[in-house]
Amino acid sequence: MTNILGIQESKNVKIELERLISYLDRNPELFDKTDSPGAPQQHLPAITVINPAEDRASQNIKNILLRLEKQNNILRSKIKETENKFQTLFQSSSNAIVVINNKGYIQSANQNFIELGGFSANEVTLRKVISELFIKKDRKRIDKILKNLDEKACPDGVGMVKASLICSNKATRFVELKFAKIPGQAEIFVLITDLTERKKYDDEIQRIKKELTVLNTIARSVKQPKDFHHLLNLVLEKTGNLINMEMGAILWGSQYAKNLQPCATIGMTQDEAIRLLQANSSLIQRIKKEKTELFLNPSNGFIKDLFAKQPKCRSIVIVPLLIRKNRFGILALFSKKQVIFDQEKKNFISAIGHQLAIHIENAILFSELEEKTNEVEAKNAELSSFVCTVSHDLKTPLIALHGYLGLFLEQVQYKIDDTAKEYLSRAQNSAEYMEKMIGDLLKLSRAGRVAGVKRRFSTYKLVDEVYMSLYPQIQQKKINFLSSKTLPVIYGDRQRFQIVFENLIGNAIKYSSPNRSPQIEVSCQDRKKFYEFSVKDNGIGIDPENHQRIFEVFQKCSNDDDDRSGTGVGLTIVQKIVEHYGGKIWVDSRLDKGASFQFTLPKS
Repeated sequence: MTNILGIQESKNVKIELERLISYLDRNPELFDKTDSPGAPQQHLPAITVINPAEDRASQNIKNILLRLEKQNNILRSKIKETENKFQTLFQSSSNAIVVINNKGYIQSANQNFIELGGFSANEVTLRKVISELFIKKDRKRIDKILKNLDEKACPDGVGMVKASLICSNKATRFVELKFAKIPGQAEIFVLITDLTERKKYDDEIQRIKKELTVLNTIARSVKQPKDFHHLLNLVLEKTGNLINMEMGAILWGSQYAKNLQPCATIGMTQDEAIRLLQANSSLIQRIKKEKTELFLNPSNGFIKDLFAKQPKCRSIVIVPLLIRKNRFGILALFSKKQVIFDQEKKNFISAIGHQLAIHIENAILFSELEEKTNEVEAKNAELSSFVCTVSHDLKTPLIALHGYLGLFLEQVQYKIDDTAKEYLSRAQNSAEYMEKMIGDLLKLSRAGRVAGVKRRFSTYKLVDEVYMSLYPQIQQKKINFLSSKTLPVIYGDRQRFQIVFENLIGNAIKYSSPNRSPQIEVSCQDRKKFYEFSVKDNGIGIDPENHQRIFEVFQKCSNDDDDRSGTGVGLTIVQKIVEHYGGKIWVDSRLDKGASFQFTLPKS
């Protein structure tokens, strides 16, 4: 480095020397010819005569020599200053630096490198070759870089490698080496950056990432309980890989440990897992009783016989899976090589056990729910079949009864009195009413189950169609019918919602008040997440005590027992349809103050 910085000064000295030699060549008379070999000896006179030309030449030489000496002193001073600056930078650098020759022999090292490896200054120089400071598998790569570090193989004079430095206490530190060689110079600078903490951080990130992957797999399985056994095997495999244990099993069953059955295994068959369970039954009972994890290897001082049994494992992990009071399970992992269980591994395995218990509990609940759902569906199918059968079996004789009553009335109407005619007429009306009730019951049984084609449709157009179908009744009672133009477009079964509006508007027509000019208004409010529809009238109203009762089957808005215009099933059907779509329905009304039926419909 000092040679490089002093090049310009050396050039100046060289120029002065060349000028001196050139001057002496041009003035040969300055030399004493009598001293030349073979020259005849002449005796000089006693009085020396000074030649002015010689005196001037001698003075010029002296001046040149003085300048050379002055420039040489300046050069030495600058070289010394440069050396001091280099040493200051060399020692105060935040990185470790080693200077080597082109064969790899260490010439010097700064204090940071000595501290990095815990070396003494003598210890570094005694090792001589830099590659000897690193582990065996890294030495060849370092030597290869040094071999290629010339102007042809490495035109930029820079090479880089990551390696493990052997410290004086035999520990290793992971470092990055950057080799820099300036063309034409023998020295090679090696800049060494300590990456140990960064590598630990990266390794920790990778470990956490793998652990989160396992936990995420379990979390996904909670949402997909149908893939129960596949996901358990996946979790078991990933957990075993993370903690370097090649065998394992997940077993669960009733509260008795002897009834446990394997539902997932790695590195062993289910029969081997059962035999292993039977061989360690006392240990399983202990875990079930204490409800704590066991991390065992011979260094624990645990019963040696445990590790003498097949498959002669040197490390065992058993985690209890606390599912329900009447359910119990274990997560068991085995390894034929000894595994050190640090606190991080213990915490991770405990978290896996906790998550697995939740997953298995969820799978059990899902299985039970699926079983109950199948039972309900079977009962619904049975009920539907029953309703259809009853409707058919009851309607047939009712139709016949209604027909025979009509024929009988025609035959005897002139032979019986008015009282008998009234009795026959009432019987006929009752038969008609019962037929209507059976039809409405059939509609009610289908209201919550039978689904039509879903599509987008305008509720404004739907209400307009309902208005036209009920127009004769509206016109007869001279009702002022209002329909909001802001009624939205929704997605669903149009036929079902037609039943909803027909029932609500039909009730408003039926129970209009004779004491005022009747009015019906259909509107809707946008409530961000849902729509709120309203069918409002100014009719006879409903007593607040009956607001809940009117949605029950065969309950009517009117208390008139002789009212045969409806069966009291309409509002029950409306409620079933609305609730099927995730909405709710209610009424706001008082006697003689009209009624407002409102229902919600989620936008989603």
